[in-house]
Amino acid sequence: MLQVTNIAVMKRVAVCTCCKRFMLRNKQLSSNSLTVFLLFMVATLLFGCSSMKEAELLSQNNLLQEKNSQLAAELAEENVVTASLQMKLVEKQTEIDRIKVTQEHLAQEISQTKARKPAPKTRVEVVTYLAEVETDSNAAKERALDSEQPIFVQVDRFIAESKVELERGNDEAAYSRASQAMELTQTIQNKRALSKKMEESPYADFILPLNLHLAKRSNIRKEPSERGKVLGTLTPGTPVTASGSQGDWIKVMINNGQKGWIHYSLLAVPEKTLPVCKPVK
Repeated sequence: MLQVTNIAVMKRVAVCTCCKRFMLRNKQLSSNSLTVFLLFMVATLLFGCSSMKEAELLSQNNLLQEKNSQLAAELAEENVVTASLQMKLVEKQTEIDRIKVTQEHLAQEISQTKARKPAPKTRVEVVTYLAEVETDSNAAKERALDSEQPIFVQVDRFIAESKVELERGNDEAAYSRASQAMELTQTIQNKRALSKKMEESPYADFILPLNLHLAKRSNIRKEPSERGKVLGTLTPGTPVTASGSQGDWIKVMINNGQKGWIHYSLLAVPEKTLPVCKPVK
């Protein structure tokens, strides 16, 4: 900066010296020629001042860009930390909610176990129990999700084996197979009750929108539920903006403006990317 100023001062001195010498040697010049010469000298001085001002502005601009780059880097790092903490908070809150719901179901199961009838002793009781198991299984199967289909295949197999054992006159084995089918059916029903409880959790806005991306291939749904209507399918790495959560579901918006819900386990916090500001030449 000091060098630029010295150069400008030297230019002014040189111009003034040149002007003085010219005036001494050319006293007889016409007024028009003198005017043109003076205008030329003034323009030269102004050009020198303009160059100095331009250099000063460029220097200030580079300093501002460097400062802006530093601030952008700090902001990017803080955003990553904020997103990571928010997702951990969602995960921990989900675990707490699951524990509470599981405790409620355990209490219900203990109560049901105490009131449960003893194992059937007669053939008629086994047949009646098998009919109850099959009825419960068919009722649960009507609302089955794709992820539940393999379990219902096992349920159907146990029921079929129970009927075979009945035909063979092996009532104890028939009851055992029917009990296995009932346990699997109750497992599905308990899982559904847990999911429903999570879906009924209150919605909470995030303090700041979070920049996340898909960790796995995922459906974006209209409602925060596995039964929610599928609005589309997103590939791994797709960026999304998260605005809030409900249970273990995150409300997001994708680049085309579409909004929906994605399960929190399918989202991840991207690594921070720092902008690079190059100085103006």
